[in-house]
Amino acid sequence: MPRPRRARNTRPRLILINRTLRDRRIYGWHITWIGLVICLLWAGIGLNLRHEYDHAEQEALHDTANLAHAFEENITRTIEGVDQALLFMRAARQYGTAGLGLGHWADTRPLLGDLHVQMGISDRNGNVIWSNLTSEPTRVNIADREHFQAPKNSSEDKLFISKPVVGRISGTRTIQFSRKLLAADGSFNGVAVVSLDPDYLSRFYRSISIGDGSILLTRTDGLILARSPNSNTVPEWLPHYATLRVLHATENGSFRGESSIDRVERIFSSRRLRNYPLTVTVGLATKDVFAPFIRSARIYVSAGAALSIAIIVVGFVMIRQRNALLASRQALAVTLEHMSQGIVMIDEDRNVRIFNQRALDLLGLPRALLDPRRTGGQIVNSHLKHGEFGNQEIWNPNLSRPREAFCPNGDYIHEGVHSNGLVLEVRTQHIPDGGIVRTYTDITARKQSEADLAAAQARATHAERMQVLGRLAGGIAHDFNNILQAVQGSATLISKRVDDPSSIRRFAQMISDVTERGASITRRLLAFARRGELRAEPVDAAALLSGLCEILSHTLGGSVTVETRVSGELPPLLADRGQLETVVVNLAMNARDAMPGGGTLTLSATAEAAPEPGTCTVDLPGGRYVRLSIADTGTGMDEPTLVRAMEPFFSTKPPGQGTGLGLSMAKGFVEQSGGALSIDSVPGRGTTVSLWLPATTRAETITPPPPKPLFHEESGTRILLVDDEAMIRETLAACLEDRGFEVLTADGGAEALDILASRASIDVLVTDLSMPGVDGLAVIEKARHHRPDLPAILLTGYAGHGAQLAVGASISGRFTLVRKPVSEAQLIDRIEALLAVGVSE
Repeated sequence: MPRPRRARNTRPRLILINRTLRDRRIYGWHITWIGLVICLLWAGIGLNLRHEYDHAEQEALHDTANLAHAFEENITRTIEGVDQALLFMRAARQYGTAGLGLGHWADTRPLLGDLHVQMGISDRNGNVIWSNLTSEPTRVNIADREHFQAPKNSSEDKLFISKPVVGRISGTRTIQFSRKLLAADGSFNGVAVVSLDPDYLSRFYRSISIGDGSILLTRTDGLILARSPNSNTVPEWLPHYATLRVLHATENGSFRGESSIDRVERIFSSRRLRNYPLTVTVGLATKDVFAPFIRSARIYVSAGAALSIAIIVVGFVMIRQRNALLASRQALAVTLEHMSQGIVMIDEDRNVRIFNQRALDLLGLPRALLDPRRTGGQIVNSHLKHGEFGNQEIWNPNLSRPREAFCPNGDYIHEGVHSNGLVLEVRTQHIPDGGIVRTYTDITARKQSEADLAAAQARATHAERMQVLGRLAGGIAHDFNNILQAVQGSATLISKRVDDPSSIRRFAQMISDVTERGASITRRLLAFARRGELRAEPVDAAALLSGLCEILSHTLGGSVTVETRVSGELPPLLADRGQLETVVVNLAMNARDAMPGGGTLTLSATAEAAPEPGTCTVDLPGGRYVRLSIADTGTGMDEPTLVRAMEPFFSTKPPGQGTGLGLSMAKGFVEQSGGALSIDSVPGRGTTVSLWLPATTRAETITPPPPKPLFHEESGTRILLVDDEAMIRETLAACLEDRGFEVLTADGGAEALDILASRASIDVLVTDLSMPGVDGLAVIEKARHHRPDLPAILLTGYAGHGAQLAVGASISGRFTLVRKPVSEAQLIDRIEALLAVGVSE
């Protein structure tokens, strides 16, 4: 029977706090907001345009009213001037001859000279008896004219204004202004007439730019007296409705409408003249009045359309971006859900923004922490409760920023073993808004792999080291067996030939020679182990190579050409000069052996900075170095040979022709001197060995050796000799006694201190360094508590860095370090040198 499947958990396993709305709601809200913004935009544009329209209309009404008022004033002054002229003419007629003095008066009258076209006087029958246009009597009769009949038939004495007519004397179209003349008995006696050009009435406004506006002068009965602009289509009378509208406007100000003359829509203002049956009307064309408004409206509409399009475009771009963001969030959710790392993101307000299921699984935290209302502090408290990583995660509730609580020292990475046994790598990094992102990576397998790899490498290194040490021990055993064989054979022969002094001396010399060979092997081993005693001093590389070139030119044979190349000014290098010369000579010998058919050996020196990591085979700290290169044109080495070239006892020479320690010694020497060694070789082209040695700014100083003091054998100097090896102690004591010294011996540090405490007349202390119990350093230190000026010689067969530091820090005064094996002459020289210093003091 098949097992029932477990129901798939459809609950989201990843929380993304403060997520956006769903797609459809977001889309609907965006459309609504876009429509609302566009409506508000056009509502604002409409209100602003309405305000500008009302403002333009009010400005036009104000302008037309002002113009009408100014026109009214101008016409009033003009008609008053005409009426004054008529009254003067009537007075002249009543009190004198009709033309008596009127011609001269008319000519000198400025106002009338500018305004009138004709002045005249007619009798009661309408005959013109005087006119300023002619000096001769005329036969013109105006009895049928309106401006004669109206005053004649009127009982009132008032100014009459006629419609425009063509003058019978002037022949031009004029408006007639007339007043009746009275006889002595008060009866009608004719009229005085002033004929005025109607164009003058609008001449005043020709200098005023009113565009397509109009100015109209009418009588109150609708008769049109003058209009500007003038036109042949101007009717004589206004329509009745237009007359009523004009009369109504004189009482109520202004109105807007279409002109009955040219059908142009204008804004009109009318004024009725005081004391005269006339009205003036000024109109401004609405197309001129609202032209600025129309231009502004076009700009507003264009801007509104552009902004509406921009809002729509931006809105839909935002919708697309939001949709893309939602898709990105969904992709992020899927990515975080399926990634192998645990992710926790906490914002500046300590709220959890992201927390994936992998983080819960790795940390073993309860699922309740997936609640969006959880804070970073609750997560940390859960860490502490489960004892996750000790006290590294302490949450400080007084700190307002999560980054300061989680990362008190900035971004950091730490590893720890969780309580569930997993090894986790925790990375904490702050983000710009003040929050943090923390990742949890399971590195248990990696750590186990690293541990297994380290163990394998350690085993391989140990095996390789044991193999090298085996080769080293075999080489040392071989060489020292040869030495022991020579010593043993010579000692046997000496014991057999005690009666042959010459043979004894010869075999004793042989023993001394093989002993020196053993000492040489020991020095090479110490150089290989970087424990040799080096006396670093400033060395002139150019002078060094020049001297070696001269020596090697005679030593290497005529088939090898030796050259030197030194670049510019070189700083001194810091090294043991003697050891350096030995290394260069050994490398030169190797180069000669690599050129069996002859060739060129080049010794060069250059000042260089430490190469960048990865650009060279050497790894050096930063600084300046002098690079000594020994290059040959020999057979070269292939890659497998080059890899093993610096292994101890590895040699490319035939058996018996090399020890295999040359390059190892050179490498140990340069590294102990603070430098490095590199080899470049190409088969068939040659090999270059480079020695990188530190440069120094100190000038080379040569201190002359102190004069060698001479002590006679009968000096009586008392020496305390301390060594735990009886053979060495007895041999050295016998040598010293043969030279006349009184020698006291001690087999250890404790016995030596007892002797020093009981005998205060010790002149020189000679002690071995490495002894059980109290070593040589302790003996010298304790002895100088009693004798601070006691000269001391420290003997050692091996001096590591620790011993050298200890000696430098612990011992002062008259002291010297001598390495074993030491000859009788070397030991005597050191004793005499120390005693000489004491004598000079």
